[in-house]
Amino acid sequence: MKKNKILSVAANVAALMPGWEWWAWPIAKNFIGGRNLQEAQKNALRLSEKGYPLIFNYASEHVKDFWQASETRLAYAELLNWLKCRKISASLSLKFSQFGFTAKEIFHNSKPAEIALFLDILHRARDGNIRVWIDAEHLSDRLHYAYVLPALWRRGFENLGRVIQANARDANWENFIKNCALVPMPVRVCKGAYRNDYGSLSFETEYPEILRQYNYALNFFLNRGIE
Repeated sequence: MKKNKILSVAANVAALMPGWEWWAWPIAKNFIGGRNLQEAQKNALRLSEKGYPLIFNYASEHVKDFWQASETRLAYAELLNWLKCRKISASLSLKFSQFGFTAKEIFHNSKPAEIALFLDILHRARDGNIRVWIDAEHLSDRLHYAYVLPALWRRGFENLGRVIQANARDANWENFIKNCALVPMPVRVCKGAYRNDYGSLSFETEYPEILRQYNYALNFFLNRGIE
């Protein structure tokens, strides 16, 4: 947690420095498709022409108010319209925090206005036959994701896909994966992007366990024909 706070403060300070975008971009461009939607679209077209599969993610996390959540919806709506016009095969990657709520809050419907913005993008993506991957941001909320995503799938959002992080500390990992497979939702299994999250296994000291859980999940889904 202390490391996360230090990094957060450093990022905020850097953003206040004059011309930060120009000295930071040479590093950031290795991980970000563009500094704005237009730049990202240009790079996406180039990659699409080369046959690369594309996943779009609007960089906005931990949104604090409805206005910011509305900005996220507008950005994704514009992107979906562009994909439709260009006839580009791609998918989206969404996070609940981009729309200002958590998995627990959508489970209890405690932020209906923000949830409506999120559902609007799901509807638009479904109408455009575009896959939407839902990132499980916080390992501590994983059980809520396990309920929310199948519920959305059964509501007709069969364009949804789930992301599972194999660095979750879970003595009941095998049963968790088996329960996920009860709904034939497409799955992306990753070793873990949120390394400092509460409840995560250490990449430095527990990597063999991460690899074991990763391989178990991958083989289990593949053997059952789940994409």
